[in-house]
Amino acid sequence: MARGKKADQKNTAPAQETAEQEEGTAPAKETPERDILAGIQNPCVYCGPTMRGVARQYTTFQGGIPDALRDFIKEHPEARQLIVSTAQFPAMRRRLDTPGTAEAKLYKQVKELLGK
Repeated sequence: MARGKKADQKNTAPAQETAEQEEGTAPAKETPERDILAGIQNPCVYCGPTMRGVARQYTTFQGGIPDALRDFIKEHPEARQLIVSTAQFPAMRRRLDTPGTAEAKLYKQVKELLGK
């Protein structure tokens, strides 16, 4: 019977370690953040309102967006929709300048978040 107990203990220990390892390897918060930022094409243009120390409106980014803008998008995921590829920029600019469009409303919403 001693062998059976040792075998049971051996089978139990790795399962506990595996569960602990799984908990520590993939924080739940990182998965949605990656999804929010996924699909940003290079080069891309930030079309939202200017945010001092974060990003200026209509700035083009090559090779990814700066950390300060990433952090803002993580806090306010709706702002992600205001980053478009350079190919989409002319159409986005027209929609931002047209009152009542979804893009103009989103721009206004983000601007209000900033207290401007």
